[in-house]
Amino acid sequence: SLLISPPSALRLPPPMLRAVLARQAIFRRASAPRKFRPRFHSTLAWGDGDHGRLGVFPLPDLDSTRSPVSFHPRVVDAIAGLEVAQVSCGSTHTLFLTAAGDVFGCGSAADGQLGAAAALEEPEPFRIEELPRNCTHVAAGASHSLVLTAAGDVFVFGDNKLGQLGLG
Repeated sequence: SLLISPPSALRLPPPMLRAVLARQAIFRRASAPRKFRPRFHSTLAWGDGDHGRLGVFPLPDLDSTRSPVSFHPRVVDAIAGLEVAQVSCGSTHTLFLTAAGDVFGCGSAADGQLGAAAALEEPEPFRIEELPRNCTHVAAGASHSLVLTAAGDVFVFGDNKLGQLGLG
C-alpha cells in the first residue's frame, strides 16, 4: 500500500513518481517541493487494501477475484482535516501519527497490533485510546506496533511470537 501525507498532487514530479513505482513510499510535507504543498490537511492512500489497511472504503476498484485494490488516490476520510505528521505501514495495518500527538490505526488487528480495543479488522482509522496524547513517533512492524511518547516512554503491542516486542 502507498500512503502520502499530506497529498502533493495527482501529477507527481519525477522523484515522487520513482518512489510510487517502487511500490511503497511515505512523503511528508517537509519533503514535498514547495509548489506541491497543499493548503489543507489530508492523507491519500491507494494500492492493496486487504484487511482495510488503506483506511479508505469502500474501494470502488474492487474485483471479487483478488484482494481489494484502489488504483486511484483516495482521501482517508476518517482523518481528513488532521495534520498527519507520520505514517507507518506494517504488513496488514497502518499507523497514523498526528501533529497533536494522537495515534490512529487501521487494518488487521488479529494480533493486537492496533491495541486491545480493536476488532479483528478495522477498515476506518480510529484513535488508539490506550495511548497517551503526547506521542512523537510510530513504527508498524509485520504484526506489531511501537509508539514513542514525548516523555520517552515506549509502548509495544501486537505479535510477540519471535520476541519482536522486546519483552524477553
